[in-house]
Amino acid sequence: MTPPVRIAQLSCGPEYSGIQHEIDDAAHEVGGEIFFPDIALKDIRRDFDKFGLDVRSPDLKLAIARAMALVEGRVEADAVFIATCFRCAEAVRAERRGQRADLRSRGRGG
Repeated sequence: MTPPVRIAQLSCGPEYSGIQHEIDDAAHEVGGEIFFPDIALKDIRRDFDKFGLDVRSPDLKLAIARAMALVEGRVEADAVFIATCFRCAEAVRAERRGQRADLRSRGRGG
């Protein structure tokens, strides 16, 4: 028997919205298993500051720290499932848009 595909979940609010069971079911249908990258509180603080995005949502802060752990190789996964609520997606988009505009005004591209 082949081991399941390990799928790291980066999300905000799937439990609150009631769709976590659907995510789990979908992963199982394709031979995968969802897991949440294990990180410490100090990782959340460090990675959130390093990422440079000022958000209030604790779930989004946690998702950012989990993403950084994957990118930096502190956590391994075969795949990644990313999901966010509309409010967090818009907050990230607006912040990044502002950062790009700031870089352009300084003549650094973006």
